[in-house]
Amino acid sequence: LNDDASFYSKSRITHHLDSRARKNLQEIHGRIVKPGMKVLDLMASWQSHLSGKKTDFKLTGIGMNIDELEANPLLSKKVIHNLNDSPLLPFESSTFDVVICTVSVEYLINPVAVLEEVQRILKPEGIVIITVSDRWFPGKEVLFWKDLHSFERQGYCIQLLHRVAGFTDIRSESVRGYPRPEDDKHFGTSVVSDPLFTTWAKKRETVQ
Repeated sequence: LNDDASFYSKSRITHHLDSRARKNLQEIHGRIVKPGMKVLDLMASWQSHLSGKKTDFKLTGIGMNIDELEANPLLSKKVIHNLNDSPLLPFESSTFDVVICTVSVEYLINPVAVLEEVQRILKPEGIVIITVSDRWFPGKEVLFWKDLHSFERQGYCIQLLHRVAGFTDIRSESVRGYPRPEDDKHFGTSVVSDPLFTTWAKKRETVQ
């Protein structure tokens, strides 16, 4: 991996998914994230892919670039933290109802340690939602990522959650085959919208 501090010193106010995929992701999140919930956007940027307004959620974003976090209209709290330097999350145990991680898990060099921390900071029966797609920053992903089939990437996320004690009811969903918006910069390359591969799990009421 390239040096994180150097890479993320430059703000990138750019969409990581096309508009159809972003709408689909908002719908997925909307099934789980309800108004009033305390939510952590893990590896956050300038969008959190949630429907609603800032006052609907108690949304914290933890990321690497302050300009991107400041541009996010939904965040109530912003935290700068490099999870590849330290997977420890600066939050009390049993704090959040939901943790979302969108098109970012492929940049983690120690994802199990990070997800162990996610399990710790979730409330009992809280939910973690991990979504990946077929787009990422080339050169920042873990070495094997680009060689995996899309469904293998989702299988990797499922495997990660199985490796963390305390998660249960692991489920997955793929959303594919929608037409790519004609105004998307990748329209000439593919007429199919960015696919979504989402995996989620619940924290056990009592962790063994």
